[in-house]
Parts: sequence; structure tokens; C-alpha cells
Amino acid sequence: MELVEKNPTQYIFDVEFNKVKKIVINDMNNYKGMKVKTSSNDTIFCKLNDIQINDSNILLVNENYCISSSLYYKHGTKLIYYVSFLIQLKVIDETKTMVIINTINPNVLVGRELLPSLPHMVRLLKVKKVPISTIEEYEILLELGKYLGVNNMKKINYPKNYSTLKEPKMPWE
Repeated sequence: MELVEKNPTQYIFDVEFNKVKKIVINDMNNYKGMKVKTSSNDTIFCKLNDIQINDSNILLVNENYCISSSLYYKHGTKLIYYVSFLIQLKVIDETKTMVIINTINPNVLVGRELLPSLPHMVRLLKVKKVPISTIEEYEILLELGKYLGVNNMKKINYPKNYSTLKEPKMPWE
């Protein structure tokens, strides 16, 4: 499925830096089951992906490790999307802050395979690296905008048949 028009992955809010940062840390925690990390020491994820968290970078880690994809699907069902995000904050001036959403390791679950390993059989998830969708990234920006009281953001672009897609069964279900 393809998007006719990509969504923005960055937005300039007419809000000062410290307020935006506070909202990201306090109100975006637990967004779609993801956790906000404000220190590189918080997670081995940073070490594995060579990410530095500082005053301007905040990590949104998917602790459930997956969400349903808004772009990738198979047989009318959304695919499971393994992804995390780095939220970058940049001061434009005293009253404006740019928020950039960077996607980290976007993969979709394409199947499972059984690896024979005595005395137990091991079920391995097969994943495929995919390009960013821009949907999840802009959904984060829209959610942040909602918390900041911004109601004039552009409407999100979804694929044409998005509303007919079914939610996937998550691995833990």
C-alpha cells in the first residue's frame, strides 16, 4: 500500500522549548505502549543503535516492541510493526520549537518459522526491514500537538483502504 502524499515528520510548534520537552517527557510516556527514555543509561537499546540521548534528544522506545502498522498489510490485516522513535527538539527562537521524529529500525513481522532444537522446538519471528511510513511519525506529532493545545495541524494522510484493514493479533495474544 502506498501513500499518495507523505506526512510530515517534523513540525514547528509556537511553544517554547522547555514546555515542549516537559510535555514529551510527562505526557507522551506510555503513548501506544511506548516509554520515554531521557538518559542513554536507561536502555541497552541506545548502545545497540549508537544513540545519544541529551537535552534535545528523547527516545520513545516501544517496550511491547511492536504496534500495528498503518501502511503495511497482508490479506487485509495490518502487519505487526517493530519500531522505536528518537524525538529531537530544536530551539528556533524563544517561542518556537521544532520537533523532528526519527524512526529507528522499522521492521514488519512477515511470518514465523519453527527451528528444530531438541529437546524443545523454537518459534522464530521473521521480520523484514521496511521504509518509514511517515504515518506513525506524524501521529506522534499530532498527539504532541494535542497536548500543546495546537489544533490547526494538517490532517494526516492514510492509504486509501486504511479504514478497511483489520488489526493484527499481537505476539503476546
